[in-house]
Amino acid sequence: GIIMGHHEFGNYNTLELPMKNRWGILMRKDEQLTTKKYIQPSDLIGRPLLVSHQIKQHRDFKNWSQGLFDQFNFVGTYNLIFNASLLVKTGACMALTYDDLVDVSADSDLTFRPLSPELTDPNTLIWSKKRTLPDVDKLFLKTLKEKIGEQPK
Repeated sequence: GIIMGHHEFGNYNTLELPMKNRWGILMRKDEQLTTKKYIQPSDLIGRPLLVSHQIKQHRDFKNWSQGLFDQFNFVGTYNLIFNASLLVKTGACMALTYDDLVDVSADSDLTFRPLSPELTDPNTLIWSKKRTLPDVDKLFLKTLKEKIGEQPK
């Protein structure tokens, strides 16, 4: 499996993949903050925010907020960003999410602005330590490891 974010992987072997997930704000294209190239902590004060359940517990996001975390207006949490995007489309809120998870093309009413300073999370390939892998899985891991230049942990 591929897991996004920082987690404890005690029962799993891991291989961190090179592409990172970049955090930012999903908002309507007519939102005032779209004039900014990046979103800074002070930009979010008082604005209604939807966040994934795990980000509210995310120490890195609290550190990113530069002491403003308690001034953010968290109006709810989501499990699926698609569902959150439907609420964002109404203009009722904005959503803190990873880049490239929601359509923000020219045909969409939504846009994405990354956080500044940049906040990213890893993608990690995991597999059970307790299970012997079939040869095809071993070949896949060997080839992937060679392509990305990392060793499994």
